[in-house]
Amino acid sequence: MPEIVKLNQRVPFRQYRNPTPEGLKEPGYVAVSADEEYLTLRGVMRDSDIHSYSTGDAQAMWLLGDVLEFFFWLPPRKDYYETQVSCIGHRLQIHLAEFYIVYDMDFHDIISEYGMTAKVRRFPKLNVWYGQIKIPLKRIGATLADLDGMHFMSGRYNYNRGWEKPELSATCTFEGSSFHSPTEWSILKLK
Repeated sequence: MPEIVKLNQRVPFRQYRNPTPEGLKEPGYVAVSADEEYLTLRGVMRDSDIHSYSTGDAQAMWLLGDVLEFFFWLPPRKDYYETQVSCIGHRLQIHLAEFYIVYDMDFHDIISEYGMTAKVRRFPKLNVWYGQIKIPLKRIGATLADLDGMHFMSGRYNYNRGWEKPELSATCTFEGSSFHSPTEWSILKLK
């Protein structure tokens, strides 16, 4: 059952799959805000090894290092969006026509440009980084009122060069096998 989330509510990352009693090694939080012009996700992540090998925008950021992801779907539309920002500020914008087609398409066919901006700040001495993803509502054909009932989630790939594999986490609980499961994402309520 999707979780109901309100604007500016702090939502923790949870282990993506196979939760353990210890929880995440390096937790984080996100909050979604909106106004008449923008939909915004802000995230703060603990990270003892802040790094990415990305060299520019429109790359598979999740394979290249620490990344903050933001997925959102505006029912009853069938299309949905995925945005990513690496810990060094490189961006990826994806627009998918419908659920689950991501597995049948070439990576370059799903890359889009809808005006997403991103800000990143790194605080290595504190083992923390901050990411902000901002989406202009006009560019996705939406208004502030359209965001009521929006399904969304934030995912995170946390790479540490001392770990065998990255720690994946998400702001919602998944029963499926992919971040691309919009019916399992949280639901945003404006009021």
